[in-house]
Amino acid sequence: FNPIKSVDTRTGSEVVRDLRERGFKAYPSMRPLYFSIEKKPGSIFPFDAKVNGVSVLPLGGVSNAKTVLCNESGLWSIYDSDERGFHNPKGAWSHDFFNVAMVGDSFANGACVPSGEDIAGRIRSRIPRTINLGIMGNGPLTMLAGIKEYLPTYRPKKLIWFFFEGDDITALKREIANPILQKYLTSGFSQGLQKIHQALDLEIQKWSKVVLENSLSISPKQKIDWMEIFKDSLFLRNTREMLAIRATGPDYSLFLKILRETRQLFKSWDGEVIFVYLP
Repeated sequence: FNPIKSVDTRTGSEVVRDLRERGFKAYPSMRPLYFSIEKKPGSIFPFDAKVNGVSVLPLGGVSNAKTVLCNESGLWSIYDSDERGFHNPKGAWSHDFFNVAMVGDSFANGACVPSGEDIAGRIRSRIPRTINLGIMGNGPLTMLAGIKEYLPTYRPKKLIWFFFEGDDITALKREIANPILQKYLTSGFSQGLQKIHQALDLEIQKWSKVVLENSLSISPKQKIDWMEIFKDSLFLRNTREMLAIRATGPDYSLFLKILRETRQLFKSWDGEVIFVYLP
């Protein structure tokens, strides 16, 4: 066993390119974060997906494609996306109901383990009708958006909400600034993403080119900007950011509102919400 040879040092863009050269439909992981993050000077974000001239916020990735997710162990995590661009077996949406639905960010998405060994795959091995809406970078408001767009038709008996203490609450600050995500706090709001899926999928594919050009996927070959690290240390950026968060405090009232909205929706079809706390 040679540990050096076992490490895949390709970037995400290189993995996508190699898969395409082998004849696969392959794309990088596309995240709602790319389309909802607040605009900053010099940033390529947010992407602006439009269908019929109207801005829409995608909640999944490219559908029916090999999706290059991430590499944290030396091996790339790659999965076949479903008909809606999520990490589920193909044909998952052909069911008329689900027993279990899942929302969350990286943990629910399956970062960065082989497909089938992720938490959704483990649950699905026991409960086949399990659907997973987890996407890396999702916060609570994006999770609520996914629930309202994709689950009412299927009325899952149980929803497993994976909550990561590290950044899920702080993500609300950027999410609530997005005008489309704000609307999901209103009962009955929907973008109708399932009805415009084909056109939306083409938009996501278009913007994936920007991800590939900028090698935005997590990569073992990612260049280290030593000057930025020096500046972070010199100006105590991380410390100042933590103090700012502690000073203003996370918006727990908004988080509770989102959870109540979710619970009320599931109660309407006698469903149950299971809250999983990841410290």
